[in-house]
Amino acid sequence: MFQIISIRRFFVTSFCAAVLLIQSSCIKDSPRVNNSNVVSTVNNSNAVEATQHQGPQPPFHSYQVKISGPVTLDETWIELHPETYLKADNDLQEVGLELEQPFNDDFFSKGKGPNKGKGILMPDGDVINPEIEVVDQDGNVFDLVYGGGHIPGNGKGGTIIYNPPYPQEFPRDREYKTVRIRSPRPIKCKAVYWVSESVKDWP
Repeated sequence: MFQIISIRRFFVTSFCAAVLLIQSSCIKDSPRVNNSNVVSTVNNSNAVEATQHQGPQPPFHSYQVKISGPVTLDETWIELHPETYLKADNDLQEVGLELEQPFNDDFFSKGKGPNKGKGILMPDGDVINPEIEVVDQDGNVFDLVYGGGHIPGNGKGGTIIYNPPYPQEFPRDREYKTVRIRSPRPIKCKAVYWVSESVKDWP
């Protein structure tokens, strides 16, 4: 099921990319971005403030919120705090990791181990997944699992997404204040996103 969803997202992304050639970007940088100050230590953990937020724009209902710039994930929990609380206001809500090479989405199952084809391809061929938690306004924690390739990297990074285990989903009667991530092995990311997808945008 993940492979089918991943392929559909690939075509959706390709379509969006074509449209963006004649439109402004679906995500715009905040003028307050300062990459040199993106990560700071707070209570022995790293806190990264949201730097981008762009809501739905016609003709698209899907959107993304950039909640971190470049960051290295490791065994220490990193807490990401969006400027505005996140909402579950579309059909699918996910956390997307835009990978920095040599880390890649194992979309084509080139890796090895129990996570082959379903995780992040490491330079040595292992496939791993970080632990990702989303915390709501009341402190309830939602654990996420690998959900497929949002933008397959074709061996050149890519963005992979994590969502609640099927058939679970994020409740819509609340907002989400924190995303927490840690990884059993160091992984470099260009950015971390809250991805809100509408099936209305699917071909």
